[in-house]
Amino acid sequence: MQKLLISLFLCSLFIGISCNRTTLKESRSPNEVLALENLADSIEHKLSTIEGTFAVQFSSIDRPGLNLSINADSVFHAASTMKTPVLYEILKQHELGNKLLSDSLLVGNRFTSIVDGSSYSMQVSEDSEAALYEFLGEKKTVLELAELMITQSSNLATNILMETYKGPQVTQSMREIGADDIQVLRGVEDLKAFNAGRNNETTARDLWILFKELATGTSITTESKTIALDILSKQEFNDMFPAKLPFGTRVEHKTGWITGVHHDSGIIHMPNGESFVLVFLSKNAPDRLKVQETAAEIALMFYNFLTEYPDWNIELKNSGLVNLKDLDSSIIVQLAYSTVDNILGYDAYGSLEDAYLREEAAKKLVEAQKMLLAHNPNLRLYIFDAARPRRIQQQLWDNSELPVSERSKYIANPKRGSIHNFGMAVDLGIYDIDAGLLDMGTKFDDFTEVSHITKEDSLVKNGFLTNNQLTNRKLLREIMLAAGFQTLATEWWHFDAMERSRTKELFSIIE
Repeated sequence: MQKLLISLFLCSLFIGISCNRTTLKESRSPNEVLALENLADSIEHKLSTIEGTFAVQFSSIDRPGLNLSINADSVFHAASTMKTPVLYEILKQHELGNKLLSDSLLVGNRFTSIVDGSSYSMQVSEDSEAALYEFLGEKKTVLELAELMITQSSNLATNILMETYKGPQVTQSMREIGADDIQVLRGVEDLKAFNAGRNNETTARDLWILFKELATGTSITTESKTIALDILSKQEFNDMFPAKLPFGTRVEHKTGWITGVHHDSGIIHMPNGESFVLVFLSKNAPDRLKVQETAAEIALMFYNFLTEYPDWNIELKNSGLVNLKDLDSSIIVQLAYSTVDNILGYDAYGSLEDAYLREEAAKKLVEAQKMLLAHNPNLRLYIFDAARPRRIQQQLWDNSELPVSERSKYIANPKRGSIHNFGMAVDLGIYDIDAGLLDMGTKFDDFTEVSHITKEDSLVKNGFLTNNQLTNRKLLREIMLAAGFQTLATEWWHFDAMERSRTKELFSIIE
């Protein structure tokens, strides 16, 4: 079995090697942990069925602790993936003013071998792009040549550029960003160098470092990074990463291939705004079509994993919601479904720690907090739950032990959707900074009649509620009603910011 490392936030998980998984299981839902383990197993299985040696490096750009590595430090012939470091160097030198993107270079076809200084030329039949050969003796701008080098993987354009942007210079720039193993020694088709074993080399980890730098680094300007990523997004060889992704998915990538070698490397963007870096390298792999298909399947597997287990903050903001703490940080947020202390018995929200709502609901909640503080400066609203995607609603519905006939009293059927699923409902209590949560007679998500607000007088009379507990409930209701919320008969903690019909008319459900 190949050595497989999955690093998830602060815990490392080794498949096939004993490891303490306590932190991992406490910080993520069991479903997510299992899905990540299954993803790792599936990738290993796919690779084990193909002849060759492979490396994979993945990480979420927005959640850098979420990453997976397979043979990430193994050295591979770089093939045309070396053109991305050259592109980086071109942009770096443009910023330094040494050679501008608008400067021109002569289109020639005589190059110098790094072995003995002898000259060699390119053969159009061996190149993936032919049109540039029609411009021999003319000039092209650095930017035009860079675009051909990446988008059509032009070897001629690459060698012309590397007459100016030398291999050692490119390699040094890679060292400066922390890519310690990329070696850019020469241009393409230097057969003497190839026969002497002097080849451009890379590791999956180093290409991953380079693409992370292009996404979020500071070594070149945002303008230069944008130029680089726009060029990479126009890559015309899309038989690997993009092949199985949903139509329209933005992929900023560079492929590379020679006999037995098939690579892809780049950044893949999710619909919710999250993005991830993925590098796939291979060698001694004769079945080109099978390797391409497998790389495409692996890219889709990571895409599907992040779809199922997203970066909540990105997803909810892109759904049009606001983070409550950005409006009023004095409101206490402790999401029940971001802990194991809930009716599911596990952490369903994972990395989500903040409460999100539609702006209309959030502003009403801020007003409620002001009124509560005016009533008693020691009291704070305490949020158990706010916006809840429908897929979590489905988990609540599916995992409830209540009979179906009783379930809809407390859990909205996900087919219909809860007001939570629109970001217009909130579950909350009141917190005393000296004494803790005010006693409301039951805990949050207690699905018994003691939680009902329509039977409180009878509950007090029969000893199921105390007068103090009822007073606390009435204070919460008084504040929330005054702020414009509506109650739910069966749950003292639940308040809607708008009636259902109007909510569905104005807002889309959060899936």
